Amino acid sequence: MSVVLKSGVVLTDEMIDKLADEWENDTWSGSLGKVVMGRPRISDDELVNVTFRLPKSQIESIDRVAGAQGESRSEFLRNAVVRALVSASM
Repeated sequence: MSVVLKSGVVLTDEMIDKLADEWENDTWSGSLGKVVMGRPRISDDELVNVTFRLPKSQIESIDRVAGAQGESRSEFLRNAVVRALVSASM
């Protein structure tokens, strides 16, 4: 198996095992680069909070469906907005 990085570099399982061995044996000569703390950004655009009210029963349904899909409420709602916008632009 192999993984393609954003830079286009292809890493094979063998390469990853070799790097892991070097790390564990304290012989790795690479660098970790810049470490960014916190949650990863979901967009390069400025984020703006949007607040609105829904009936409690709808929130419970959203939470149930989102959970079944492995998403948070926020992820579910963001994805629902994207689907609606894509559908409206067709």
